[in-house]
Amino acid sequence: MTVNGRGLFAGRPPRTAHASQRARAAVRETLSHDVNGCLLEVTIVWIEVVVSACPEAELAPPVNAEAISDIERRLGDSVPADLRALLFETDGVLGEYALDVVWTAKRIAEDNARFRADASFAELYQPFDGLLFFGDNGGGDQFAFVVDDPRAGVVVWEHETDCRRKVADGLADYLRQILSSDGDEWYDQR
Repeated sequence: MTVNGRGLFAGRPPRTAHASQRARAAVRETLSHDVNGCLLEVTIVWIEVVVSACPEAELAPPVNAEAISDIERRLGDSVPADLRALLFETDGVLGEYALDVVWTAKRIAEDNARFRADASFAELYQPFDGLLFFGDNGGGDQFAFVVDDPRAGVVVWEHETDCRRKVADGLADYLRQILSSDGDEWYDQR
């Protein structure tokens, strides 16, 4: 698929397979949760979450630990565990119409650094230091984690109003909603 006569993403590694072709090779992340005194281990395979919501989604080769460290070094914040695990499976997720559902590690580092340092943004918007942006809707609104509150889920930053509000309970919920929607209605209704 090409856009404006070029590959989808100039400078991005080629995406050689759809999500369904790569699901079996996914890295498994085990998360431990204490539920009423019992240790419950949950394994999330992020590529399978993507495939179940959108079999046509495009994936890239996974990142290495250095790419995650670069994000954390540049921003001074830890990458949330779910996002870290997803990036270790695929360096970003493209949805229908090449929608940047989850950015590449490089874009996460660069865009967040730019948003936090841009003086003109400081005049227009509330500070972005507490957010870690990782995806967008293709029209200016961006999706983020609240850095110091992992239970806050995924929030949308609406660029026209500077409104920030919760739209998903976590990364899996976000992926299911955005990849199976027909536009922005999925988060407008929440």
